[in-house]
Amino acid sequence: MILLRWPLLIVLVLLALALAGCSSVELPERWLPLEEVVERPSLPFASDRAVTTLGATVYVTHLDPWRDELPDLPPGRVALLLHEQEHAKRQLAYGAGLTAWVLRYLNDPAFRWEEERAGWALEIRERRRVGLWSAGSAESVARGLAANYDGMVSYGDALEWVRGVVAGRF
Repeated sequence: MILLRWPLLIVLVLLALALAGCSSVELPERWLPLEEVVERPSLPFASDRAVTTLGATVYVTHLDPWRDELPDLPPGRVALLLHEQEHAKRQLAYGAGLTAWVLRYLNDPAFRWEEERAGWALEIRERRRVGLWSAGSAESVARGLAANYDGMVSYGDALEWVRGVVAGRF
């Protein structure tokens, strides 16, 4: 049995996602299994830049930029969607189902780190490929990984991993 460490957070996220869906944008076939980007309400515990993917749906706080940019997404959005597309593929392929994936993600820092590495590796490579990677990018991504995922990884381990991705070791 999984013991929930974040019961209030889970309730708030599920409530916010249930309230979402008033406005959405369909994604081109290129992004399958992702199907749509849906606007969700602002959440007090998430930044306005936070993006969440559940199954085939990407949830964002502000949908207008996505609407304005489709079908010709700028390079930063492409990198982000590659990250989210990887999450969708992994979630939908998870043998125990999406709900089990979410519960494991929320309660198992090693699993969360495994899942985030898969998405972030693609995003980092794409950002480098299109010139959106600068001298301080590795440190910035490592700080975000260490700070925003509830103890999933230390800054030092995240920085070592990000540098490894940049060097082609991951």
